[in-house]
Amino acid sequence: MWWKEIVRKYKVLEKELQDINISKEDLLQKSKDLGNISKEYEIAQKLEDLHFDLEEISAMIVESKEQWLFDQKKEAENAIEILHKEFVDLKDKSKMQSLMLEIRPGAGGDEAGLFAYILLEMYIRYSQHKNWSIEIMSKNITEVKGLKEAVLYIKGENAYDIMQYESGVHRVQRVPQTESSGRIHTSTATVAALEEKEDIEVEIKHEHLRMDVYRSSGPGGQSVNTTDSAVRLTYSSPDVDQIVVCMQDEKSQHKNRERGMKVLKTRLRDAIEQKQHKEMADHRKTQVGSGDRSERIRTYNFPQNRITDHRSKLTVHGLNEIFVTNPDTLEKVIFSMKEKNVHSELNSEN
Repeated sequence: MWWKEIVRKYKVLEKELQDINISKEDLLQKSKDLGNISKEYEIAQKLEDLHFDLEEISAMIVESKEQWLFDQKKEAENAIEILHKEFVDLKDKSKMQSLMLEIRPGAGGDEAGLFAYILLEMYIRYSQHKNWSIEIMSKNITEVKGLKEAVLYIKGENAYDIMQYESGVHRVQRVPQTESSGRIHTSTATVAALEEKEDIEVEIKHEHLRMDVYRSSGPGGQSVNTTDSAVRLTYSSPDVDQIVVCMQDEKSQHKNRERGMKVLKTRLRDAIEQKQHKEMADHRKTQVGSGDRSERIRTYNFPQNRITDHRSKLTVHGLNEIFVTNPDTLEKVIFSMKEKNVHSELNSEN
């Protein structure tokens, strides 16, 4: 277990520092290393003690079914859960971040669009719950009140570090309202979290940029404006794949262009980063291969009132809670991935 490794590492450093033959350089470095993991060690030591207590209580329950033993077991489990969260929060340094969150329907026709709209509302509620600032950059609705595409601009404390775990394919299993036979349909929606990095300069070359203007339209294609206020930006560069951004939410062409350029810049930055990552991944694949699967990160099963995250293997119940009434349910699912990521980093360090 990871906490045992931290305890072991701390005690090894303590022992090495007691060596009378240790050099001055090693003394300084190992003292620094010990200080760096001291808070982690405090949590790890408590976890080790609690897990030992839990094993003893569980063994006693086999022999005796007294209620106080079950109460003690529940108390230990709750304390362990709190310490796990403390450890992840300790590793997760607070910082202001901003991102573009893009939501689109996947497979499943109208039902996929309706599901994508549910996800949009869920993320808006969650952002408000986290006290993040949120702006709807673009939202295109279908005739059946589903979602064609939405782009949210989110800014707040650790916003990207949290929302990055929502990127991927989300799957829903439910009986659509239009389904008379009661058959369960499976549909998908895709979510992309693109970090807005202020420290990375992105140059938009005007010779590669084309802007078209047109009249904005509502569901069904009917015109909702008498002027050419909507803007379509097309960026064609030999360095990245073509990027198209459409903006029509504002009545002003200038405002739509301003918003469109902001989204374009973020997408261009992400495309450049993705290209760099792909080159690194392709190089790695030639050496060790790849078993990574990005599809279906999470399933929302309505008949069973169940949400399953396929990466962290966490299953929770309460679809109405995660979508509407209790943002903490989504927080719990996201936290399971944050915790897994922290533990993976620890394992790679050791």
